[in-house]
Amino acid sequence: MKKPIRILGIAGSLRKNSYNRSALRAAQGLVPEDAILDIFELDGMTLFSEDNEREPPAKVVEIKRRIREADAILIVTPEYNYSIPGVLKNAIDWASRPYGDNVWADKPAAIMGASIGKLGTARAQYHLRQVFVFLNVHPLNHPEVMIGNVKGPVGHAFASMAGQVAGHPRMFVIRDLNQQVRPATMMTTKMTVKSEDYVELLGGVVQAATGDAIVDCIAEGILPKDQLNELCMIIMVWLDPRCATHAELDKKDLYRTNYEATKLAISRAMKGEPTADELIANRKSVQHYALEGVFED
Repeated sequence: MKKPIRILGIAGSLRKNSYNRSALRAAQGLVPEDAILDIFELDGMTLFSEDNEREPPAKVVEIKRRIREADAILIVTPEYNYSIPGVLKNAIDWASRPYGDNVWADKPAAIMGASIGKLGTARAQYHLRQVFVFLNVHPLNHPEVMIGNVKGPVGHAFASMAGQVAGHPRMFVIRDLNQQVRPATMMTTKMTVKSEDYVELLGGVVQAATGDAIVDCIAEGILPKDQLNELCMIIMVWLDPRCATHAELDKKDLYRTNYEATKLAISRAMKGEPTADELIANRKSVQHYALEGVFED
C-alpha cells in the first residue's frame, strides 16, 4: 500500500477564533485520500535565543521533529503590519537553528492566509516567500490563496456590520452550533431593540427560519452552489416589538412568515426583481401602505 503524503500545517496566529486557524482546520477536510494534514499549534513556544539553541525547549524539539517527518508544509498566516506575525517568525527561527540544522531546507511548502483587509494577506505571503529563499524552502507558486472581503458595496457593508451597535444586534445566521449558513449572511433588525425577550425571538425562531430558508434556497437552485463563496447577504428583519411579550404569540406562525418572506426576498433578489420596467409600470398602481388615506382623490 502506498504511503500517504504527510503535510504539516502551521497557523501563524494564536487567537482562539482566528480566521487562519479556521482555514487550516477546513483544509484538513479537503486533502485528497492519499494525503494527511496534521496541525502543529504554536501556543506556548518561548522566544528564540541563540543562548538556548543547542538545548531548545521541548516545544521546539517537537516542531523540528514534525517538520523533518513531513513531506510538505502548509503555512496559513494573517498579516501584521505588512508582514508575518512574530509568533510565526519565532517558530521559523527556532526550526532553522543552530547553524547547519535547518529542518526547513528542501521542503515544499504552500502558503495561504485570511484577513478582513482587501488584500487578504498578500504582503505577508510575499514577505514569507522572501524568508523561504534563505531557508531553501520551495514554495508553490500557484494557487495563491488570499481570503479577503467580498468585492463590491455589499461586501464592504457586510464587513462594516461585524461591529455591534447598541439597540441593533447583528449576527451571522446559523442553524446550530458550527452550522453557519452559506453564503455568509448577516441579519439585524430594522428597529431599535429594547428588551432581552425581543433579542431571544430574533436570535431564536426568526434566525432559525432565516437559516432554513437560505439552505432550502440552495437545495432548490435559487442560490447557485458554485457561487456561495463569492456571495454574502445582509438580511434586515422587521419584527413587531409587541411580539416579544404578547401572550398569544404563535411561534410556529412566526417561523412560517419569516421563512416564506426570506425565500421570496432571496428569489426576487437573484432574479433582479422588480425590474426597472416593472417599477415604472406600477408607479401609479402600487404605493407604500403608510400612504393609504394620506392623499385623497
